[in-house]
Amino acid sequence: MNNILNTEISNIQFLNKRQIYLFNKYYNIYSYKDFIYYSPIKYIDRRTFTKICFINKNVYFVQFKCIITRKKIINNNKILYVYGKDDTGEIPLIWFRGIHKMNCFIKLNLQYIVFGKVNIYNDNISIIHPEIDNIASYTKKYQNSSYTPIYKIKSQSKYIKINSNVIKKIQLNIINIIRNKIKDTLSEYIIYKYNLCSFFYAIKNLHFPINNKAILISKYRLKFEELFNMHKNILLKKEKNKKNNIAYSLNKIGDLFNKFYKKYLPFELTNAQKKVIKEIRRDLNSEIQMNRLLQGDVGCGKTIVALMIMLIAIDNKTQTCLMVPSELLAEQHFNFIKNILNKLPVNIELITSSISKKKK
Repeated sequence: MNNILNTEISNIQFLNKRQIYLFNKYYNIYSYKDFIYYSPIKYIDRRTFTKICFINKNVYFVQFKCIITRKKIINNNKILYVYGKDDTGEIPLIWFRGIHKMNCFIKLNLQYIVFGKVNIYNDNISIIHPEIDNIASYTKKYQNSSYTPIYKIKSQSKYIKINSNVIKKIQLNIINIIRNKIKDTLSEYIIYKYNLCSFFYAIKNLHFPINNKAILISKYRLKFEELFNMHKNILLKKEKNKKNNIAYSLNKIGDLFNKFYKKYLPFELTNAQKKVIKEIRRDLNSEIQMNRLLQGDVGCGKTIVALMIMLIAIDNKTQTCLMVPSELLAEQHFNFIKNILNKLPVNIELITSSISKKKK
């Protein structure tokens, strides 16, 4: 990853120490990289407008056009009420902070575009601290993208001036800083082969999409990269294990395995079970540590496959252990294995957390 993305968020000038602390503690965000991967939970299409009469408690975010009809400041200059009206009704807009600035900005009898979260108090509907723009500033602001990102806000940070607008401002600031300063995180070959967009395009349109298609393209690119890196790390770890972790070769197929398979196995193995046992035998023959996941539905026969592999290990003069997540399941497996191997010379013991250290 590019070094600039490891820059600490303390370098963002408009963030105070309290905000930085909250981002660290509750959002696990420490760097530019952490921020740009903090994805919106949804997007609001700012091309759509609602009539005031249709605003109710079932609407979360709303955008509407209105004419400002009246303003008043109450409670010793601590609360600003502004009333917006369209041809269907009127709604109060309320500010508790930045009162003087908003009072100077908002003019009576002019049209504004208002966007914000619907607030219900004593069955009265209002919009608290909405975004408000005149027609010219709204047109300029959303000429390239009509989508507004909405981010998940932790309850601990709601009163420390951390909201979607603050996060959006930070994202825009970081995107402008890293523009033309980062290299793509995937090779040109991979990008071309899988028809992916660039890393910068994905990050920019994850937070400030030009349209819905750009959102899908960006999310696909970032999810692809996450899975690609995960798979790459698994392969690298596998190669490292081959070089560094030498295992004992369990290449003998002895009497226990053969007798159980030919005489005491109570049912015929499926083709899938035979195939898996053959593959695991091949792994055990080598001197490379095996790392294998056996996946299947409940009752498909995974336990019997594990038991037969355990018999191979015992044939090669080693101990073997079957681990399960609960004591109840351990007792069930113990009884099953003890019953099915009762005619073979195999010592079987059950060890659980409730057994004393002396007995273990």
